[in-house]
Amino acid sequence: MNEFAQFDSPFKCSEGSDCFNIVGSCNGILCLAAAELSHDWNHFYFLNPSIRKSFKLPEPIFTIDILGEIFGYMPGFGYDPVTNDYKVVRVLHTLHSFPPHVDVYKLSTGVWEDISHVSLPYKFFASTPHAYVNGSSHWIVSCWVEGSLGLRGVIVFFDMHDEKFSELILPSSLINESRPRYDEMFLFVLEGSLCLVDNNYDKSKPIDIWIMREYGAPNSWVKQFIIQSYHFARSFPLRTEIFWTPYINGRFGRNELGISNG
Repeated sequence: MNEFAQFDSPFKCSEGSDCFNIVGSCNGILCLAAAELSHDWNHFYFLNPSIRKSFKLPEPIFTIDILGEIFGYMPGFGYDPVTNDYKVVRVLHTLHSFPPHVDVYKLSTGVWEDISHVSLPYKFFASTPHAYVNGSSHWIVSCWVEGSLGLRGVIVFFDMHDEKFSELILPSSLINESRPRYDEMFLFVLEGSLCLVDNNYDKSKPIDIWIMREYGAPNSWVKQFIIQSYHFARSFPLRTEIFWTPYINGRFGRNELGISNG
């Protein structure tokens, strides 16, 4: 039997604003990011839906308050099983920071730490929501190709224990494509496997869903589904059993999250 629960968010948004989003979920804990303005995602919360309790993280020391300063912004949330610690990582690429700024929050210490020394070795400007699998947060980014005006899409992941970045290769057919950007793609996790949804920049094409059968093996990417309806992407779960109410049954909610066990 399916069940659906809803509850008030730990913060309030003004009418018609989009002031918070789900960074990720891990072991039943949600990480939410909130913004007082549309561009300053400096406020983070841990939320336990089962007991309806929330915890506000301290504000990061490094903040962005100027609209247009941010080229790319990648938050991630996960669990380090070695140290039994929950962590939030932020990657911010601004007009004035290269390589990008990186900081990490550890629940065990209760503080944000600047780890920009492990930052990404390239510039990027488009970012997508992360997917947490295999102890790492994953994002799809569009990177400038060195020595050219072209872009390449790549999956970047951050290991929650080692606190280092690495890359995974996209499906070969997507690598060879020429497209103006890669933010039409996003990642999610299905039964422990990393999956990729390609909404296709060309809306006349169907939506493709890929699954990486063997984690870390580029040749294990398999196109699992082909969806003809573009509206699929608006009703797909962002994090397995976690839904935004604005995308449930085409109805737009307000300040609510939805949790389903089915």
